[in-house]
Amino acid sequence: MAECLHCGVEFTPRKEGHVFHTVECRHRGERRPEDRVPVDHEAIERLFDPRRDPDERVRADDWHPSPASPFGELDACDTVEKRRRWYTNLRDLGRL
Repeated sequence: MAECLHCGVEFTPRKEGHVFHTVECRHRGERRPEDRVPVDHEAIERLFDPRRDPDERVRADDWHPSPASPFGELDACDTVEKRRRWYTNLRDLGRL
């Protein structure tokens, strides 16, 4: 397993020396260490657990891009589906 130098996602390299998990991440380049946010893989796995109802409210231990957000109470009203879309959109834009 390797960690993408742009977004931090763990992936299995197809060839020796691969350091980016997608072509998009490779084109965006390596992020500086101070720009990287630690990836909580367990929180992401919990959020995308297929057994969860997409309409249920998120839990406090679900993934959030900024756990110290001043909008915690507002974000707690998110549904699992909304938070999944939020994560996916940020990942696809290279913000994670």
